[in-house]
Parts: sequence; C-alpha cells; structure tokens
Amino acid sequence: MQRIVQMRDTKERFAAPNLEGVGCPTQEFTAFLKDDLRRYAKIAKAAGIEPQ
Repeated sequence: MQRIVQMRDTKERFAAPNLEGVGCPTQEFTAFLKDDLRRYAKIAKAAGIEPQ
C-alpha cells in the first residue's frame, strides 16, 4: 500500500480532488479497518440496522 500511494501516477490522481495518500504498514491498516468496522457495527446496532 505504501509503495502504491508513493507512485507518481497515484499522487497525480489524488492531487486532482485534493486528496493525499499517506500509506501505512499492512498491520496498521488492518487494525484501522477492524477498529472502523467495530465502531460502525456499534452504530448500526444502536440504530436498529440489521445485517443483510
């Protein structure tokens, strides 16, 4: 992931809509996604949204 966000083509694509790719180690990104999933699962459960 880090290698991809550092590529010139990726940087150019991100620059157009004012995005910046920062990248992180795989383990850190995996932990981020798992935490995000847990957070949104709690929100969905509190709102009464059922998995489909």
